[in-house]
Amino acid sequence: MSIVKTRRSTAERSMGTLLVPRVTAISLPLLISLNAVYPLSVLAVTVTFKGALYWETVGKEIPLDIEAAL
Repeated sequence: MSIVKTRRSTAERSMGTLLVPRVTAISLPLLISLNAVYPLSVLAVTVTFKGALYWETVGKEIPLDIEAAL
């Protein structure tokens, strides 16, 4: 059981180290654009998920909303 736990922790650590710089690099322009379009509660949801699939869905939805806002 201890080996499984260590494998899971190392996998989670490696995924965390890979996702954190990418999420922060993507989130900075998104936070600026989302503040004008979406409420802060949606920003909290995007920060908690940190998933590539969720970022893809948000990326598809954001340009439509920005074009509508412009």
